[in-house]
Amino acid sequence: MHAPNGQDFHNTCVFKRIEPPSYLEFDHLKEMHFYKALVTFAEVPDGTCLEWTMRFNTPEELAPIRSFIEAANEENLDKLEQICTGRS
Repeated sequence: MHAPNGQDFHNTCVFKRIEPPSYLEFDHLKEMHFYKALVTFAEVPDGTCLEWTMRFNTPEELAPIRSFIEAANEENLDKLEQICTGRS
């Protein structure tokens, strides 16, 4: 992942479950930023509804990123939407 200022963020994820076309589960293994992601996809009239849940082991693990994680995830999902719809 790359920040707008060019800083690189190295991420490692291990996929635990993949159930096409509706479910992904993976562990995000960045030190001091570990979480389990559960992602569901459901067909809706205008496209796809995506639900993304992040489970942290403790509130303390979430605290350092809580202020920006929602906006960062929205930005990443907006980029994915642009790619999937051919607008990138």
